[in-house]
Order: sequence, then structure tokens, then C-alpha cells
Amino acid sequence: MVKLIRSLEQKKYRKRHNMFVAEGHKAVGDMMKRIAPYKILATDEWVCPVAQTRANIVRISEEELSKVSFLQHPQQVIGLFPIPKEKGTGALDPENKLTLALDGVQDPGNLGTIIRLADWFGIDDIVCSQTTADAYNPKVVQATMGSLARVNIIYTDLGNGVDMDVRTVRLLPLEDEHFAKEETEEKPIRFEPSAEEVLARVVPAYITGFLYSAMVDSFCAARASAMDSANQNEDDMLRELQLEYNHERQGAITSEITEVSAGARSKKNHMKKEAQHAHR
Repeated sequence: MVKLIRSLEQKKYRKRHNMFVAEGHKAVGDMMKRIAPYKILATDEWVCPVAQTRANIVRISEEELSKVSFLQHPQQVIGLFPIPKEKGTGALDPENKLTLALDGVQDPGNLGTIIRLADWFGIDDIVCSQTTADAYNPKVVQATMGSLARVNIIYTDLGNGVDMDVRTVRLLPLEDEHFAKEETEEKPIRFEPSAEEVLARVVPAYITGFLYSAMVDSFCAARASAMDSANQNEDDMLRELQLEYNHERQGAITSEITEVSAGARSKKNHMKKEAQHAHR
């Protein structure tokens, strides 16, 4: 069992066994509400959050837990879950539901944070390029804090699905150029609370604001695309109606000319007959 769990750190073994690992009260609890686990390894202190579960719960010691955990400080429980079957891009409804697309997000922690924020914003579907990190990497699962249970992850080739200009923006890690610098005399800065605590609050707010802005842009772009499509359909309709009108008008003119021509010939023949009759 130890060898199996440790092997699931690598994508090829997760794919081979169709299995991933979740750790901690929240992650395991949220997963159990959506996905039936293969097995739960937990210490005696852990209380199952799902009543009347049929999960195979194995009680182990803290020492045994530390041998299989991927965390520096194990959190009483590890769950082995089947990887959900992808529903495919055909089941998406981007016109009525907001869908997030990720291209080349390779850092597991960043991907986990994005999934957690998407869940907070009520986004059910995330489409990822093949160059994006595996959502079932233990580090990603841990960073989602249980949100992975409520968000559908779909991997596909984004290049074939959407024709657009891609703008790449690096969100994390933060670099010096992200911060405006003033040419002032450098003085020691004292943070209260610590710099780590400040960044722990600022960075999620920064990513949240960026994602919200991206979603607003996406919504506006979708509306603009819909309006452009409607205008194009209107132009096509007017063009077809103009052709139909011209066809009907041409037909009416041709019919009128034919009638006039026939009347003229008839009158000419009548006058000719009258002239012949008078000559006799």
C-alpha cells in the first residue's frame, strides 16, 4: 500500500491505476461527498464527515501516516479516489455558462489556486491545454482545498477549439518588476504583521482581481461576438431579400413587357386585316 500511494505522485502511475490522492479533513471530506473513495487511511482522531458511508476506512498510526503522506505535516487522513471520467468539450455550454480556459499553467500550486478561485466564482468547467499541469497531482489537489470535487477539468488541444489572439500574463511568482519603485533613499521596512502574512492576503486578492477581470473581458467578448454574428446574419438576410425582390421585380417587368409586346402585335395584325378588308 505504501508503494502504491507513493507512486501516485507521478502522472504515469495515476493514469495506470486511474487513482489520485487527497489529504486533509476538507479535501477528503469534500471528495467523499462527490466521489466514492477506493480506500481511506486515517488515524483514530479523524472523524468521517459523511454519515453512513460504505468507504473502506483503515485506521493507521500517525507514524504509518507520515510514511505515505506527501505533506510535511500529515493531517490525520489520506484518501484514494478514482479519477473522474472527463465529460469532453462537447458537453460544454460556453454561451450560457462561464467556462475558464487555461493554457500552459505548469505550476501545481498555481493551478490548484485557480481551481479554488473558479469554484468560489461558481465556474463549473475548466478547459486546460495539454501543457497545463495535471489537476490530480497531489500538490494541485492539496492547493484546491476540496474545490476539485466541484469543478470539472477537461484537457484538450485549445489550438483547435478557439481562433483567437492569446496574451500570456505571468501571475506567479511575483517578480520585482511587478512593483513600482520610487527613487528614494532606501530605509529598512518593518512589516506588522510579517511580510509572509501580508503576501498571504495580498496574493490571493491579486489573483482574484485578475481572474475577475479576465472573466469580464471574456463575457464582453462573447457578447461582442454574438452581436457581430447577429449583424452578419442581418446583412445576409438583407442581401437575400434584395435578391428575391430584384428577382420578383424583374419577373414583373418581363411579364409587363411581354403583355405590351403581345398587345402591340395583336393591334398591328388587326389594323392590317382592316386595311386589307378596306382595299377589297
